[in-house]
Amino acid sequence: MVKEKEDDTLLEELRRQDEERAAAKRDAQLQREQVARQELLNAVMDGRKMQLENKARIRQVEAGEDHQHAVRTREECERLAELEAETQAAQRNARLDNQSAVRVQVSSKLQAKQGEEQANFLEYKAMKYAEKKFQSVLGGDGGRVARGAARTEAKWSS
Repeated sequence: MVKEKEDDTLLEELRRQDEERAAAKRDAQLQREQVARQELLNAVMDGRKMQLENKARIRQVEAGEDHQHAVRTREECERLAELEAETQAAQRNARLDNQSAVRVQVSSKLQAKQGEEQANFLEYKAMKYAEKKFQSVLGGDGGRVARGAARTEAKWSS
């Protein structure tokens, strides 16, 4: 029996060593898994940090581009406002020039009409004067024959 007990101790020792090796193997596997998890977590965290940095950089670049676009748009609006003001001034000047030209035309037409009226008036006065002179040449009767008197001769003036 003693031999059997010794054999059991040896067997127990082998079993214990086997268990220790299995436990060491399990511990090593758990340690490797833990290291792998930690590396994966670190990689994920680094990736997320890079994403956030990239987003921040992109936002900063876009903000700069938006600012530049706003500046360009403001400058374009100012340029267009100046151009509009110049166009309106040119149109106002053209209207004033046209009004002046129309006034000159109206004035010249009015002068022509007044000149024509004056010429008609002078012609009328000349005609009246000529008729008065003619009447004086004819005499006091104005070329009329008295009633009941026969006309003997026509008095034509030459």
